Amino acid sequence: MSNSTPSNTCSQLSQSTDLVSPPGFHSSQPEAASNYLLEIPPEECQTLINDYRRMSSHNFPYVIISEACPVASLIEERPMLAQAVFITTTWRTPARQSALKDKFLKDLGERYFNRSERSLDLLQALIVYFGWLASLVVALAVELGIDQKPMNVTQHDMIIGSNTVLAQTHEAVSSKFWGYEARRAYIGAYTISTL
Repeated sequence: MSNSTPSNTCSQLSQSTDLVSPPGFHSSQPEAASNYLLEIPPEECQTLINDYRRMSSHNFPYVIISEACPVASLIEERPMLAQAVFITTTWRTPARQSALKDKFLKDLGERYFNRSERSLDLLQALIVYFGWLASLVVALAVELGIDQKPMNVTQHDMIIGSNTVLAQTHEAVSSKFWGYEARRAYIGAYTISTL
């Protein structure tokens, strides 16, 4: 674990110009099709980190990466945090984001459960990752429209799935309002977004 101060996420190491792919981002399995998705050129790493800095300064100021922190230092000293940052900022390339997410979850399981690692790197990575997931929860609730009254019976039935076993309850609900299941989901999304 790094001996960095709380205000600075990494120390001032010189940035390597021969960095082709972040260390630890390569899968140990020979899956050539997904490995290329984990290859992030240094310039793109810098762009992604800058995107994260802009996003986090306004929306999620719990894990701040100093402007003075070189990308290579972040990747070397806080590899899990770097992975989480890259997951949250690669939304323009869903296939890469998915590959990074899979690698992150695999590495997280290995470090936390198998090696019993406890570090600020893991904590910050989880904060960034779960913050991203919380934003997805809220976005989905809004996209489904459960943050407002149903526009019509069709929208209500389509989203609730009235013909499914889970939706068939003894709760009498008017189609002017969302069913109890959707209401609980909305309250859950709200709660997650306010944590």
